[in-house]
Amino acid sequence: MTSTNRADFFKPGTTYHINPNGTAPEIRAEFICHGVGTNPRNGEKRAFGFYRVGAFDDWFSTALRPEQWTDHDWWRLCTDPQCAKHAGFSDEA
Repeated sequence: MTSTNRADFFKPGTTYHINPNGTAPEIRAEFICHGVGTNPRNGEKRAFGFYRVGAFDDWFSTALRPEQWTDHDWWRLCTDPQCAKHAGFSDEA
């Protein structure tokens, strides 16, 4: 899926699920992004936060790379079903 509004990486303060539609919560990956930084050696971005594989698993700290953003179908998590939007796209048209 392509768009000029496609976000290029995770956004701090946002919680994401990998394709929540049709995936059971106990096996759905989830990531809470607490910050984004740049590797001082090579300039590559990293998203820092907490990750878990399923709703019943423990959270662990991690740093995700750009490939992990582009290789998965990330969705922002929200409690109102009307606000669920694909994470790769901004709210603005």
